[in-house]
Amino acid sequence: MNEPLILDGDPAFSDFRIRALFERVRATAPELEVARVTAVRIYLLELSDEADRNEQIFALLGATGHHAAGPGFFVTPRKGTISPWSSKATDIFHNCGLAGVRRVEHGIYFEVIDAADAVLPLSRLANVIPLLRDRMTEAAYNTVADVFLQLEPAPLAEIDLKSGGRASLEEANQRLGLALSPAEIEYLERAYAKSDRNPTDVELVMFGQVNSEHCRHKIFNAAWTIDGDHRKLYPVGIGLVVGIKPFLGGKIGRALTA
Repeated sequence: MNEPLILDGDPAFSDFRIRALFERVRATAPELEVARVTAVRIYLLELSDEADRNEQIFALLGATGHHAAGPGFFVTPRKGTISPWSSKATDIFHNCGLAGVRRVEHGIYFEVIDAADAVLPLSRLANVIPLLRDRMTEAAYNTVADVFLQLEPAPLAEIDLKSGGRASLEEANQRLGLALSPAEIEYLERAYAKSDRNPTDVELVMFGQVNSEHCRHKIFNAAWTIDGDHRKLYPVGIGLVVGIKPFLGGKIGRALTA
């Protein structure tokens, strides 16, 4: 796989935002004696061998020039993923007749500079990095040469719940970043004990994903106790259809979704 073409864009943040970011960095890691932070938007392109690296690419991206290697680091969507921005931008390139652009992705090139005017390496910025990226979708890298590398899927793995008990689920919860609550871990422990088998990593990820973003399917139809009054509430989601049933009369069978 060829290394991506990396182009520079405009500053990633306004003067106000970069100043606010600098203040947060300095407050988080005063021992680093950070003097300033620079952030430039970058564009990464995977090109076919016959692709024409022409002015149209620069025009579509608003790129200002080729990126020169430096001592800073990159923040991009996690390697191995395709961001929504990338999908849409790649479609635009193809619709403009630039089929030689296989993929395009964006990111930010950062330099964190100390009082001695030295660029701090990524290895010293562990406490600062969370301020510079989206922890769910982005990561910080010294190199993006492999940003478009497609890895082979990992084999299905079992979590040894039979031998490890609840601790094995808790470890998988942390390792896989599932954000399962103690009640959910307890539920999974009972469910798999009843079925007399170990869960797979895919099953646990899918279980965790059900509760991601704005979807909270696992706790719809909940019973609530409010000031000692035990009741069923249907404010949103699956329970909504049941909750509005009294107002629909005989038309509940005609409700497709809610």
